[in-house]
Amino acid sequence: ALVHAANTYFGQLGVSMGPEAFEQSVAAARLRDPAVVLAAADVSLESTGGGVPEGLRARELAPVGIGQGALHLSPLAVALFTAAVADDGLMLAPTLSATAKPTLRARPFTFAATARVKKMMRGVVKNGTARGCDIPGLDVCAKTGTAETGKGGKDHAWFTCFAPERGARLVVTVVVEYGGFGAEAALPVAKGILLEARELGYFE
Repeated sequence: ALVHAANTYFGQLGVSMGPEAFEQSVAAARLRDPAVVLAAADVSLESTGGGVPEGLRARELAPVGIGQGALHLSPLAVALFTAAVADDGLMLAPTLSATAKPTLRARPFTFAATARVKKMMRGVVKNGTARGCDIPGLDVCAKTGTAETGKGGKDHAWFTCFAPERGARLVVTVVVEYGGFGAEAALPVAKGILLEARELGYFE
């Protein structure tokens, strides 16, 4: 289902989780919380919080389960979520300072769960919707996404990935507003960043 972006499966999965388990998952990943990216004595720079409504009913979990409906997440939130998968279940706090000591933001996933999801995301690149990002030697793991705008125009194109599969060094998350399909509009941007990062020695 993940490899081929089968929305029906994930809609059913959302409903089967039920409101209580879904709420626990959202809270564990801190999807509603803003993230401080640069702290200072007088003022702090932080991201916007996520738009995941509380008190969702069972029938509302189907569209949310596929990333639609009442769900609204920033690219940073998706990047943090992706990084937690890449880092064996640890979600570190983001920072704009290269010298800042990493701090733990959340632990939303178990090691076993992330191991399974990594394999699935690698499968998306090898055999699924992200085949265009299969860069030799990088073992990219990824997920494409397409988000409806509700305005009658083109959908927003999403793509999130990390590389390599083991010992990930880089996470890239791209959204192209009104770009259409993630694999067509957002994937090439991420691929270009990965290729440039390889040239700069990020994966050495």
